[in-house]
Amino acid sequence: MPPFLNTFSLLTILLGLAHFTLETLFTLRFGQTLAGYLPDLIAAALLITGGYQAMKDRKAVGILCGAWGFTCCLHYRAWAWRFDEMMAGTSTELVNTTLYVLAFDSNIIETFCNWSGEPHIKHAISFI
Repeated sequence: MPPFLNTFSLLTILLGLAHFTLETLFTLRFGQTLAGYLPDLIAAALLITGGYQAMKDRKAVGILCGAWGFTCCLHYRAWAWRFDEMMAGTSTELVNTTLYVLAFDSNIIETFCNWSGEPHIKHAISFI
């Protein structure tokens, strides 16, 4: 397995675990319906599964790319509704802070993927 793919897969698993942990803590602290929490659970499960499968078999990289695609779309949607609230003047300080954190996170994800030496990951991220 190429060193980058192995590292990327491991980081994906760690980010999936962090996503699950932080989203669960957010739900417990601020409250969130199951409809809001479920997509985050799916994203975390996809990241962990995709990372694990890609580490086992390089041919499973499509699962890894799909997991990142789903997670990036979810991430964008989470940012977009907070941005809409801010533009309408109905946002709270928590919503604004989350908006800035999501904007910062998306730049880190895109930069990391673009620096990769893997053409299929660069190709997948170009659509996002």
